[in-house]
Amino acid sequence: TKGNTPAHWAALRGYASCITALSERGANLNVINKSLATPTNFAASGGFKKCITALAKGGADMNEGVPLFGTTPAGEAAEAGYVKVLQALLDAGADMNKQDCTWWSAAPVHRAAMGGDVKIMQMLLEAGANMSSKTRNRKKTPAHFAAGAGHIGIMKVLHDAGVDLSM
Repeated sequence: TKGNTPAHWAALRGYASCITALSERGANLNVINKSLATPTNFAASGGFKKCITALAKGGADMNEGVPLFGTTPAGEAAEAGYVKVLQALLDAGADMNKQDCTWWSAAPVHRAAMGGDVKIMQMLLEAGANMSSKTRNRKKTPAHFAAGAGHIGIMKVLHDAGVDLSM
C-alpha cells in the first residue's frame, strides 16, 4: 500500500465524504506515506476541491510540502491550473509564498508560471503572493519560468504587477 492510509486513498480517488467520515472518527489526516506525500498532496494534485475542503475542516495541514513528492498542495494546484482547488486552499489559509521541497524550491507563483494559467497567476497576485519571489537553489523568478515555457500571458500579468522583467 506504500504506506497509504484510508485518508490517502479517499483523497487520491476524490471521495470527500470518506475523508469527512474518517475525520469524524479521529483519523489523522496529516500522515505522510512512504513516498512522503500527505492526503492533502493527493487531493490537490488530483484536482479534488471537495476533498481539500473536507481535509481542511478535519484539521489537515494545507501547507505541507514533502521531499520526493515535492511540491506544496498550492504549488500542485497552481501548476495544474486547478482554480477551484487553489481557491479552496486559499480559503483554508494555505501560504501562497511557501516554497516547496523540490530541487527548485519553487513557490506557487513559480509553479503557476510553469503551468501558464493566467487566472491562477491573477489569483495568486490578488492573494498577496510575491510575484518576484526567487527559488532558493537557482534564484529563478516566475518570469524566468514563464519566459522559458513561452507563457506570454503570464509575462503580461507579471509586468502589469510591476515586476522587473529584466532580472
